[in-house]
Amino acid sequence: MNMNNNLMNRREALFISAGATVALAVSTVNAALTRKMTLNLMCGMIGVQANQRTAIELAAKHGFESVEAMPNDLAKLSASELTELRDLMKAKCVVFGAASLGVEFRQDESRFREGIASLPRLAAALERAGVTRAGTWLTAPTRCSRVTVPLRWTTIASPAWLDAAHQRW
Repeated sequence: MNMNNNLMNRREALFISAGATVALAVSTVNAALTRKMTLNLMCGMIGVQANQRTAIELAAKHGFESVEAMPNDLAKLSASELTELRDLMKAKCVVFGAASLGVEFRQDESRFREGIASLPRLAAALERAGVTRAGTWLTAPTRCSRVTVPLRWTTIASPAWLDAAHQRW
């Protein structure tokens, strides 16, 4: 700093502002690395219709760290397409958040059975993609809340487990 008149020149101002920017960036990255949760984009929750690839692009563009795994989209991908999707996610610094549970247990029995029938195929696709969490809405008498739990897909895809869970609800 110019000590004669206590005014900064442009070079000094740029140096100080660059240092402050680096310090802020380091603290932001450090905070993200120590958190156990990510900022997750669920396009459907905000009224945006998107497939898995578009959701990943939107998540990266708008500063999200993770994106909802879409089991129906992932089930359609070949091994090479899945590798390409994972490479895109890595390049965009986006990981999978939770997937929505594809079994509708809050409505009638036929919808539940349809969901059960498709669950092994969708669970296999999620496992192949490396998705380890799923969530669903549980309706309580006074409010609605979303629950996310860690899963072992081979356990949750078992019809016996789902039948038992359905009976509890």
